[in-house]
Amino acid sequence: MSEIKEEYYLKEKYDLEEILNPLYNTKQKYYEWCTKRGIEDYSLIFVIDQIRASCLSPAYNYNRLVDEIIQDLFWDQIKYTISEEQWVSMGRRTEQIIIAVQNCLISIKIALDRLIKIIRLYKSGIAEYTTFGHIDEKTNKAKGFMAQVVRDKEKDEILRYIYQEYDKWIRKCVEPRDAIIHYDDITIKYYFENMKEIPEFICRKKEKQISFSFEDITYYVQSFYSFLEVVVNKVYKELKMRE
Repeated sequence: MSEIKEEYYLKEKYDLEEILNPLYNTKQKYYEWCTKRGIEDYSLIFVIDQIRASCLSPAYNYNRLVDEIIQDLFWDQIKYTISEEQWVSMGRRTEQIIIAVQNCLISIKIALDRLIKIIRLYKSGIAEYTTFGHIDEKTNKAKGFMAQVVRDKEKDEILRYIYQEYDKWIRKCVEPRDAIIHYDDITIKYYFENMKEIPEFICRKKEKQISFSFEDITYYVQSFYSFLEVVVNKVYKELKMRE
């Protein structure tokens, strides 16, 4: 049964050599388009090169999370394959999972902030260091780039898509990241589902408790890469229309 459970985590890992291929493909298409038309504006190419580390980071940290979870869940088998000098205590295994989860959430937020650099190429009125921002769930007031999204979403296809995705997954993903940055570390507890031992992550934002699962993290990372590909392709098409 342990093999089945381990495969459950391993199958979710990303091929880091392939994760940025959609960005590279868009970069190449834009270069060829510019070259064919004698256009010297290679700004999209420069920005993609500038932000690719941040865009790779969610997958990199997610893979580390999978490794740390497997080490913890299957430690009783793993420890007999290595020397005692390399053994990792239960406390350290737990802390390494927490570090990986927190890094994963933080890296998604950083990558969203970096994505604004691409959106600025076609959308005027966005300051150079604008962050992605958020919409306050209590007041419904938006800050950062999301304020422009809320204001102009009915007039702009890309902004409308971003608003829909924000409501779909970004709001939930960013919330625990804010709690981690400003309030406290994540804690972990495990539960069983369909004969699988699955970690649940918990953090607090003042009096509010925020719970999310490994499946949630998996969904957030998958959603980010789908979001990244769609936004970059839409901006690419907008830039081509300006010829």
